[in-house]
Amino acid sequence: MCAMPVSFALYGRHMHNYFKIRRYREDFERIRDLMYEYWSKLPNQQLHQGQISYEDSEESAIVRKGIVHLLPYVNEGGDALGIAYVVQSYPAPVVGGPILPVNLYRSIIDPTLGHKTIERTMIVDTIERSISIARKSEKEAIIHWLCPWNWLIDGCALIIRLPFLILRSAGLPPKVEENIISQVIKVVSVIIIIGYVAYKGLKVDIGQLLKLIGF
Repeated sequence: MCAMPVSFALYGRHMHNYFKIRRYREDFERIRDLMYEYWSKLPNQQLHQGQISYEDSEESAIVRKGIVHLLPYVNEGGDALGIAYVVQSYPAPVVGGPILPVNLYRSIIDPTLGHKTIERTMIVDTIERSISIARKSEKEAIIHWLCPWNWLIDGCALIIRLPFLILRSAGLPPKVEENIISQVIKVVSVIIIIGYVAYKGLKVDIGQLLKLIGF
């Protein structure tokens, strides 16, 4: 009676992850298309203090608005998929100054976030890499969902994590959860080892075993 709700919950979670990654991929593809459209509609730009400053035309301003609306979503996708879309911009040694973080997605419409103009090839490479990573993750998510063995593993993980998910909604820091779960895994490992050794009729130094595992 309990197996069906758990399986259904896992089914929903896997599909949720798949559709979420799919949405990230679509956002990356959309911002790529808008990027090329925006650049094509920009009027001739002038250098200002060694950097190109974008001054929009009426047409490019409309496209820019679409890019601005997409930025929170591509940032979320980049964070979720572990994409390095923020680089450090170092000042010239002679001039000096702070090291500036540069968001390469934002650099599509503002290439002067750092100490020098961000090259368009770097921006394009980042967008294309984002799309590629999203496609790979999308494929892995659907393969993971199609394997019933993963449902069993995820079901066990869900049972272990459920109390911590509730506590996290109440403000439990993620690091505390990770530390507690690691200790739970150690306890379960000790129980399994001791049970196996007892089943085989062997003797084991429990103190030495605990020390070996890290208690």
